[in-house]
Amino acid sequence: MMNRMIWRTRVRLIVNALSAVLMVLFIYAVYYSAVQIYYDKSGQNNKFIRSVMTTLNCTRVDLW
Repeated sequence: MMNRMIWRTRVRLIVNALSAVLMVLFIYAVYYSAVQIYYDKSGQNNKFIRSVMTTLNCTRVDLW
């Protein structure tokens, strides 16, 4: 009887921890989607990509 209660508690804690992790991942996915939509609609994404490409082209070292 005592052992069953311990396992129920452990399983309940594991389920709660996994559900908390899934909730955090879901909130992150919604946040990431909203930010991506904003950057696509406002044109900020193109500016960012251009600045990254410019930085990479300016700092690239040819080893050939």
